[in-house]
Amino acid sequence: MFGLTLARSPVERRQSRGRPTTGTAEGKGAMGARKGMRQEPPLSLAAQYQHHDVAPQTQYTPISPISPALPPQQTPRLSTVFPWRRSPEPPSPELQHEQAMEDTSRLTFFQKHFTKPTASDPEKRYDPQGRKLSIISHGVLIAITAMLLFLLAIAGAAVGATRRHGHSNDGPKGTPFGPQDPNDTDSPDGAHHAPVRVALIDNFPDPTILHINDTWYAYATTSSAGILNRNDSYPRTDFGASNVQIATSTNFIKWTLLDVAHDPLPKVGMWALQGNAAPPGQTFTPPKSAIEEAASLEPPKPRAYTWAPSVIQRPSDGKYILYYSSVRNRLEASNLEYAFPLPLEVYNATSVPGHHPAPHCIGAAVSSSPLGPFQPQSATLACPLDKGGAIDPAAYFEEATQEHYLLYKVDGNNMGHGGSCGNTNAPIISTPILLQRLGPEGLKATSDPPVELLTNDASDGPLVEAPLLIRSDEGIYFLFFSSGCTRAKTYDLKYATATNITGPYERADRALLKTGDYGLEAPGSVGITKAGAGSDGKGGEWRMAFQARVWMEEGGVRGMFSGGLELQGREAVLVRVKD
Repeated sequence: MFGLTLARSPVERRQSRGRPTTGTAEGKGAMGARKGMRQEPPLSLAAQYQHHDVAPQTQYTPISPISPALPPQQTPRLSTVFPWRRSPEPPSPELQHEQAMEDTSRLTFFQKHFTKPTASDPEKRYDPQGRKLSIISHGVLIAITAMLLFLLAIAGAAVGATRRHGHSNDGPKGTPFGPQDPNDTDSPDGAHHAPVRVALIDNFPDPTILHINDTWYAYATTSSAGILNRNDSYPRTDFGASNVQIATSTNFIKWTLLDVAHDPLPKVGMWALQGNAAPPGQTFTPPKSAIEEAASLEPPKPRAYTWAPSVIQRPSDGKYILYYSSVRNRLEASNLEYAFPLPLEVYNATSVPGHHPAPHCIGAAVSSSPLGPFQPQSATLACPLDKGGAIDPAAYFEEATQEHYLLYKVDGNNMGHGGSCGNTNAPIISTPILLQRLGPEGLKATSDPPVELLTNDASDGPLVEAPLLIRSDEGIYFLFFSSGCTRAKTYDLKYATATNITGPYERADRALLKTGDYGLEAPGSVGITKAGAGSDGKGGEWRMAFQARVWMEEGGVRGMFSGGLELQGREAVLVRVKD
């Protein structure tokens, strides 16, 4: 252990070395013996400090910091006792920055921000050869964060847009939630939140709907129409045996398809082909004329190929009018060339490539019940055979003027030059949607010529069809229609708006429904009506039914789907109907 001792004064050190001090006689003599030296009276140590105007400072000899003589905080620094042994001063911040800049200047941008040193030696920290890519480098972390934020922004925008328009894509594997009951608790979660529901998975094309008292009625094209890749070995009951199909519901969610005995239109007008198969329970032999045989390039088909019915209740007397399109009766055509402007061999009521469907015309039928039977009128309402025929009738009643109107499509693609739905090879034939004003009973056209509301453009593919017109409480007319080919995934549901019933109609900037929305394939051909409206037609809720392709064992059928609709300004928004 070391003891603590005070340092000796210079006088004491000289005495210990045997040298005379200036304070003794020996010292004075020795000093005086030095040649040229001026003798001054000695000053005490205290006086020396007073002379220099500084306080005396006690110095301590260096001792071990573990000495018990002083507390650790009183241990003198070596630089205080031995000034010549100073610790090296750290470099200034400016010098450190310059050194770091010099080291990092040897690295590229990628090495600096996306790599880490592989060696632990600080001297090699900035050696370009001693670094490698690191996922924890700040450059990589920033890049990953930016990418995630970008993807989140895109996803958020997509979700916001689809929710704004009532869209979702929750259906599994491109099917509309599969064929399961939408109320089944085992069905996908998307089926419980989407604004559309599976209503019927039978072949129920071109649905139109009517609400009377507490019952919903849905009417559709004959069940044999438009099945893709049809499995002829699949057992069918009453397949294609009715002109018009009908289904009912009390809540717009669960529907019951009625059998052929409930065909609301058991007989079409005499102007139409009566069918080349026997009605239920009867035997029927097709005519043997060459004209009639030419109509069937395939084996005989059931009934009259009746398409796309539309039903309305006539306000004047409460009766019901059913509009429909059927194949023109060839045997009654007074002029064969006029009735069939193309060679007979190109007409076929199926989707055989290179052939067109037989031309259709539009007629009407009346009943005192929404279930029928509807009694057909003897004459047609629209029959432009020289332009390809007329299909897809849609009834509209204007509350303000108490006038009946009929919309329909001129089937121009039926005279096209080939391609999808017979009309994608140039030159493309127009398929206009026309509006015809009817008489007070809604059964005959007035002398006013039909008004063209809209026709196909380049974005529509081969055609526009399946028109439907409604008017919002704000006075905006909404014209719904389908475009594309019903046999292709391009088929969709669009709409346009106007402030006048005759237009001009401005197209919406996006389709209301298209393939992929809610897992649907080729949605279109919509029927819309309002439930709970007042006597002025205002209030209530809009309901809609439409077709979409569903792949079943029997082939690609067109099932019926249902949903709600809101009209917000000039925008149509899908909404879910409450259970």
